[in-house]
Amino acid sequence: MDTGMGHKIKEEQRLQEDNTLALQELTLRERMLRFRAIGYLSFVYTRLDHEGRFLYILKPSGKTLPSKFRKGDFLKLAPHGIFDIQNGFPVIMAEYDMEAGEISLLSRSGKMHLSKHLLYSIEEDTSDWNQAKLTHVATTLFAAPRCTEDHPHFLHQLLAGLALHQQSCDSLTWLKKWLARNDTGLNPSQQSALALPFQYRTSIIQGPPGTGKTHLLGWILIALILQAHEAKRPLRIGVSALTHQAIDTVLEKVTSLVNRYFPGIFPGHCIKWGRSGHYEKIDADEKSHKGMKVEFSEDGNDVLDRPWLILGATGYGFYHLFNSKDKEFPPALDWAIFDEASQVPVPQALLSLIYSRGNFLFLGDVNQLPPIVLGDYEEYFREETGLFLNRSIMANFLDIYPKSHQKTLNITYRMNKEICAFPGRTWYENMLHPAPANANARLALNKPLDKSTEYDKILDPAKPVVLVLADHQGCSRKSDMEADLMAALAHRLMMFHGLSPDQMALISPHRAQNNAIIKRLGEMLEDRLPLVDTIERVQGAERDVIIFGVTSSDPDHLLSEFLNSPNRLNVAMTRAKTKLIVIGSRAFFSIIPDSENILEKNSCFKQLLTHCQKQNAVFYFPFKHPTSHG
Repeated sequence: MDTGMGHKIKEEQRLQEDNTLALQELTLRERMLRFRAIGYLSFVYTRLDHEGRFLYILKPSGKTLPSKFRKGDFLKLAPHGIFDIQNGFPVIMAEYDMEAGEISLLSRSGKMHLSKHLLYSIEEDTSDWNQAKLTHVATTLFAAPRCTEDHPHFLHQLLAGLALHQQSCDSLTWLKKWLARNDTGLNPSQQSALALPFQYRTSIIQGPPGTGKTHLLGWILIALILQAHEAKRPLRIGVSALTHQAIDTVLEKVTSLVNRYFPGIFPGHCIKWGRSGHYEKIDADEKSHKGMKVEFSEDGNDVLDRPWLILGATGYGFYHLFNSKDKEFPPALDWAIFDEASQVPVPQALLSLIYSRGNFLFLGDVNQLPPIVLGDYEEYFREETGLFLNRSIMANFLDIYPKSHQKTLNITYRMNKEICAFPGRTWYENMLHPAPANANARLALNKPLDKSTEYDKILDPAKPVVLVLADHQGCSRKSDMEADLMAALAHRLMMFHGLSPDQMALISPHRAQNNAIIKRLGEMLEDRLPLVDTIERVQGAERDVIIFGVTSSDPDHLLSEFLNSPNRLNVAMTRAKTKLIVIGSRAFFSIIPDSENILEKNSCFKQLLTHCQKQNAVFYFPFKHPTSHG
């Protein structure tokens, strides 16, 4: 049965495969310049990792360029000159540290016979390990009868916006009494959101930047377990997300809250399905710590025997845990809770939600980066799923569920009031406000400003948000002028004003630009560099100072949806705590889009220009007059 959902899954895989195969017809250097290959690697030696698996260690050369690959990626290792790259060795990226001069790979198909006399490249893999799982869940769900007593898949009601059932009135009563005797430190907005899953079986919580969404979720999980324990009722909660990192962050938050507020008396267990990730490097002192820790398991019987359980896994992890390839999809979870649900496409969400017995909670922020979808599937809207398949599961549910089932957190503990003002008005309906503790925060410098230096005028803590218009033309994915300015500002902050690299981040949309910035900073600084990365990679991070460079001035790029993304601008701006510097070409901030779609998307950038003009916080580069650089 090829459902509309099934078509979407297959089409996404086809588009991704076509994209990769077209890429691999280019030269190795062209692939590296697109950050989609790592070439000129020499095999050095093998060693065992902490689990006794063979790691293959490769060394980069002077011709090697950085890539977008991450730890855990499934890739291919190919000798230079091989005609069909996909015939290379299937590997997993175990460690990727260009600064250390080593890349560690795990084999996915037994022992690899590598030669020290050949050069190798690491390439994208067209193999799809997940399409079958996604198709399986879609086929099972939409081929099945609608929700009945004999077929308790509540997803049909959930997807139709009809999962409006209330929890028992005792549930909310219990929560109110529990909050009265426990000092959680949650603000009124967070407490109101905490009450949602105790009122409704389907709830949605929007967490704008810095509003403590993960902290709130930690308390929700603890409260649900404690309520069930007091009622002597077993409870199994599934916590899922698109990435392992997001799941790990939630589980770490639970254990830290338990160890602080309920040491030794919390009845639940926090388990991550699969092998340990960054926890594997815990030192001896931490191992001897008696507090609650995140456990890791690949033993399904051990996991499911726990009466009060918070279980973290991706949808693919749940599929493996419940052996769904052979045993279908048992409703084994009392709750299915999705963090970062605003980044999760509908098919991937279903692979976790299908195991729920009817209680659902979604957390995220639809004003930040959405899921990556290659195809256009609007023709399938409401034909089968009732949802837009181009949008995240959370964006869909915000439209079809009543406001009573939704809550948006409204106090940010990150941004000061000047930084908060623009995103609060532009994306959060004037409902987002800074907490009193950080409302008047200012960037702390250890030397007075030199107002004869144009750099210090830009860095002035009294102007928390500034816009610098750079006079360059014809730049697409790299601007030397912006890279020079961003590096110079970071250098000034660190070497003259005493900021540490951990206090700032330099962001641009393109890896080529970030590579140029890193090169300049490496020439200027001997110590550690600040974070330099794309917007996608810094979502969730925060720094005292954010320097965001738009980069492009080429007419062919200025009207792209990628560059004119309101969500991308929102993410970049809201990483900052006390100082935000936005740099962009005059060409970009003055262009008039010729389509209604891009005109609408570009409007927030025009509004930012007007906002900074009103604050007398617009600067021009190159500077008009010679200045001292301090």
